Amino acid sequence: MASPGNLLDKHLVTKRWFRNNKASYPRLDLDSVDWPSASLPTDDYNCFGFAVGVPKWWQPPSFFDDGSRVNPDHYWPTDTEAQPTMQLYVQVAVGLGFVCVENGNWEQGFEKIVICGCEKGALYPRGQACQ
Repeated sequence: MASPGNLLDKHLVTKRWFRNNKASYPRLDLDSVDWPSASLPTDDYNCFGFAVGVPKWWQPPSFFDDGSRVNPDHYWPTDTEAQPTMQLYVQVAVGLGFVCVENGNWEQGFEKIVICGCEKGALYPRGQACQ
């Protein structure tokens, strides 16, 4: 008999995103992912933090009308804007030492990340691990 922890698919949200975005990203292959060794979802960091190798919850600050931060536990470099745009995430990645390149092809000895988004403005950074 399986324990309740084994019955819960901890990657359900990620798998759902893969399925819902298949038309926009035809090269995504859900079946090729090694799910048992994939990092588990966490509230300690988000996909940008994982991709850039700085495990924090990266999100530009937002504020209440009184000026206090809505998300005080989230990390964002103080020398950048607070509007969450694709260009802003690229700027932050460049500030961390990443370089914009012409393509996303695998290159031995390099670590690449891809910052992709959708029409609603959500960003989905992904990493390529060095081998």
